Amino acid sequence: MLVAAKAAGTRPAAMYARLLDTGCRISEALGLQWKDIDFDEGTVITRQLAVPGHEPVFGPLKRGGREGQRCLSGTLSLLREHKRAQAEVTLKNRLHYVDDDLVFGKEQADITSQQDLLELPLYSSNLARGEFARILKAANVKRISYYGTRHTCVSLLLAAGIPANVVDERVGHKDATITFVNLRARLAGAAENRRATPRGVVA
Repeated sequence: MLVAAKAAGTRPAAMYARLLDTGCRISEALGLQWKDIDFDEGTVITRQLAVPGHEPVFGPLKRGGREGQRCLSGTLSLLREHKRAQAEVTLKNRLHYVDDDLVFGKEQADITSQQDLLELPLYSSNLARGEFARILKAANVKRISYYGTRHTCVSLLLAAGIPANVVDERVGHKDATITFVNLRARLAGAAENRRATPRGVVA
C-alpha cells in the first residue's frame, strides 16, 4: 500500500505512512499541523480536525496522553519530503492558498470550485471515495475503510511482539479490550493457517 501511496505523491506518501505507523484516526491525520511535529525528537502532537472548511475547528483528543507520539524514521523522512514539496507549491500560488499550517491540506487535484483554495482542510469522505480508493486499487488491496488502517497498525505491532498495553497506548484505544480483540483475531488466523498448511510446507 505504501508503494502505491508514494507513487501518488508526497502528500499521500506521508499521510498513509503516518496512518499505518501510528494508528492515528483519519481526523487526527487531517488535523496535523507542522507546529505539532518535532523533527529533532521524532515526535508529533496529535490533534483532531473536528470541522473542516474555510473556518476549521480543531478538537481535543478522544484520549489524553498521546502528546509526543514517536514516529518511525521512514515516516519522518516522508513528512520532510512533503514539507519541501508543499513549500514549493505554496510559493508559486501565494494568492490562492490559505495558511492553516496544515500538513495535509488540499492540493490542485482537490480543487473543485472557485471557493476552494490550496491547503484548505480535506474532507475524509472525499478522500475515501477518491485518493484512498485509487491507492487501494493500485496496491491490489481489498477495499477497507480508514479505520482499517488502525487495525492494520495494531496487527503489525502485535505481530512484531509489542506488548498489547503498549500498542493500546500508541494507537489511543479508549478500551484495551479492542487491542486484545485484534490479538485474538491474529492468533486465530495464524492457527487456521497452520491447520490449512500441510506439514513440511512453508506457508
